[in-house]
Amino acid sequence: MSTFVFVVIITAIAGVVGTGLGGLLGVLFTRNSEKIVSLLLSFSGGVMLCIVCLDLLTDALGQVSDSVGHVFFVVAMTAVGFGLIYLLNAIIDKKTNPQVSHIGKDHPKQGE
Repeated sequence: MSTFVFVVIITAIAGVVGTGLGGLLGVLFTRNSEKIVSLLLSFSGGVMLCIVCLDLLTDALGQVSDSVGHVFFVVAMTAVGFGLIYLLNAIIDKKTNPQVSHIGKDHPKQGE
């Protein structure tokens, strides 16, 4: 079996299993709850970010020498990037939330 056919088969299996699990979760959580939908979307977004980050880390580590300092540099810059995005998200949330009219006293807050 060629490498191309193997990759296509593995990709098809991953797509079918992933879609099947997503459909199964949708059937199991049939309640119309915004918290559950938000939780599932957050989880899937986190999984995708983890996959992309780990893929980029392996590429970055493959391009530097085997020095331990370079490994820590790559990991540290990943943490700096995460912190910067977290900070920007907090600033944007703080500046935009008062302007959004649909957020009232009974709006569900994060962490409840």
